[in-house]
Amino acid sequence: MVRRGRSNRGAVAVVAVTVMFLILICSVLLSIRVAAVVTANRAQIAADAAAHAAAGFLAANPVSDVLSFEVQQNQTACLIDAGQPGTGAENDSTGLCAAAQSRAQAAAAANQVAAQLTSFEVAPDTRKYTTNGGPVALVVILQVQVHGPLSDTVLCAGNQSALGLCQIAAWSAAQESG
Repeated sequence: MVRRGRSNRGAVAVVAVTVMFLILICSVLLSIRVAAVVTANRAQIAADAAAHAAAGFLAANPVSDVLSFEVQQNQTACLIDAGQPGTGAENDSTGLCAAAQSRAQAAAAANQVAAQLTSFEVAPDTRKYTTNGGPVALVVILQVQVHGPLSDTVLCAGNQSALGLCQIAAWSAAQESG
């Protein structure tokens, strides 16, 4: 008498375990991807909040016209780049550049992901130049960076920290006044 039932059960068990293992691996990979996308979205929100905090600060400050003249005349370099030592607010007679940068950093850090400001610039809005050389609206352009999930190869290609954490960056810009 031939018994087939016993050998079939073993094969079915091996296939079932393999399928469950593959489902587990896919679930883990999908959860890492979802976490990376959520982190990228939160980084963008942090960048937007930081840019608007700095632009709102400049709009509310009556001395921002002086800064507008200075950046138009290239008298002030209101550029702060974390990757470039020695950059900053050279010749900023108003002190607004550094103050706006501080507001942006505080807004980025206060966000859910505790973003780090990596680049900050205040520039004149070239769409608003006047023929009489008067002050124009200022634009705040910045980049923030956050730590994302471990080793997401698509979103983090080339942006790994020393600890293997994903560095997700987001850019934003905001205009000082309408």
